[in-house]
Amino acid sequence: MMFFMSLIPATLFVVLGYFILYSSSGSEGSIHKFGKYLSIWVFILAGLFLLGGIIAPLSGMNRMRGMPMMSQYLDRMEDMHERQTELLERMLEAQEG
Repeated sequence: MMFFMSLIPATLFVVLGYFILYSSSGSEGSIHKFGKYLSIWVFILAGLFLLGGIIAPLSGMNRMRGMPMMSQYLDRMEDMHERQTELLERMLEAQEG
């Protein structure tokens, strides 16, 4: 989920980088160099957003666990899932034997 949420700012940064690159291509001298380096920097930022969206869930970071209301909600959902799993297992056992 975090990867998909990182696609939004990464896409905006890529579009901004191409706009800067396109705008600076018509200029000459130091402005052209500055625009080129600035667009490269914006592309690197877009890549960092994607990298963060990949690494954060793999490292165990979960932004929702830090919020008190969300952690209570997630705990209740986990309890409900466990109860449903137990109920389904008992139903399957009753059908088999």
